[in-house]
Amino acid sequence: MHGHQPGQPLSVERPTPWNKRYTLDESLVPVTVGEIGVSWTGSSEALPLAENGKLDKKALRHVASTPQEPISTGKKAPYGQILPPKPARLGHSRSDFSALSAPQTSSFSDPSDATLVEEQIDLEAALPDKKHRKYSRGLHYRVLIIYRRLSSLISLFNTSATIALVMTGISREWLSNITAINLAMAVLVRQDFVINVLYTIACSAPKSWPLFIRARCAKIYHLGGVHSGAAVSAGAWLLAANIADIVCMVSGSFSNWGKQSTTSNVISWALSAFFAVMIGLAWPSMRRRHHDLFERTHRFIGWTMLVFFWVQVIIASKDNAATGTSLGQACARSSPFWLLAVATVSVTSSWFFLRKVPVQAEKMSDHAIRLHFGYIVPVNGSFARLSYNPLVEWHSFATIPAPEAVNGRPKGYSLIVSNASDWTKSTVQDSPSHIWIRGVPTCCAMRIATLFNRLVLIATGSGIGPILGYIQNPSGGT
Repeated sequence: MHGHQPGQPLSVERPTPWNKRYTLDESLVPVTVGEIGVSWTGSSEALPLAENGKLDKKALRHVASTPQEPISTGKKAPYGQILPPKPARLGHSRSDFSALSAPQTSSFSDPSDATLVEEQIDLEAALPDKKHRKYSRGLHYRVLIIYRRLSSLISLFNTSATIALVMTGISREWLSNITAINLAMAVLVRQDFVINVLYTIACSAPKSWPLFIRARCAKIYHLGGVHSGAAVSAGAWLLAANIADIVCMVSGSFSNWGKQSTTSNVISWALSAFFAVMIGLAWPSMRRRHHDLFERTHRFIGWTMLVFFWVQVIIASKDNAATGTSLGQACARSSPFWLLAVATVSVTSSWFFLRKVPVQAEKMSDHAIRLHFGYIVPVNGSFARLSYNPLVEWHSFATIPAPEAVNGRPKGYSLIVSNASDWTKSTVQDSPSHIWIRGVPTCCAMRIATLFNRLVLIATGSGIGPILGYIQNPSGGT
């Protein structure tokens, strides 16, 4: 590609070696000069391979060094000279995206300026100076991202609660209440239906609203900051309560602290240890290096902690129940009991939708496979979770909605699985007929596309999968 000079005729540079470019209309018919179309660029054919099956670099270098025929001489080319491949019908879309390995861009031309310009670019030219200093860029684009702002906002609320407790008098009951509030918030913000509701509200902003408002609404995908901030705060409050328990046991200075049995204290410290493990493995650097371990500990330790919290709440309610009050009445009057019930329903709700569904596998190559499902039609910009072993691992993939039945396949959705790990490799090779699904399709980053009039979508290889749903049914220009 080349840079466009303002005031000069608009042109599109010739494609790089071993690639082709076509400008097509909505029906995938080549457009003439002066018409508006979508420019598709992709690999022209299979790359040359050596006898051992690897890429033949010598042959590829020869192709790259061979002069190509000029694309145009400045005159309008006859319509018949444009020879794009015939688009194949997909099961659930208007065109065959399986052969594409590059992002799409839009190109517009004017018949009066239909001239291709050969331009030499100085690759050694210095980049323009940055507008802000390094510390300012780091502060804005790394430290103060929306994710960390939301996490800091949760921490600020908890700091305010700490000040209020210190000024009004610290009690064991309120330490338990605030711990339970943070725990319920951390779990609830990760619940499928809650995520879908939050995305729907944020993405309902009209396109007539100012761009800065819609851009803020689009930051909804940073809601993970609420999860991490609330989870860390819950662990901090539980640790503070445990330390306060020891201080009270040793000094006996707090008469209104309430009774804490040895069993309750042991469970509380075990929960603090679990919090430390989960927070440590969720730290970004640790999570990147030990992602599988992070997922397993987050799942299994999380379930264990939920059971421990229930045992602790019941024991604490029994220890502090007034004379003549039954255990059921004591639990019903306990705020942590009801907050823990909300967290439990949030965690288990996705498992209520656990099912093994039939799937139609469409093998696209040795590297990728397309799976078609017919049990639901998701909203554009959502993902689904797949698994062969529901208790051990889950894998999320962006969905491609299919609102209408096509080529004998029912309406529903499809998704693309590329060979990137052991699990995906086995899926590509085995072409499954059934697979486990958990929860409902949940909104993800591409859901925010409806907020904008025009988008620039960048994807390479199988990474085009997450944006195919938008490409086949765009809500705005691309």
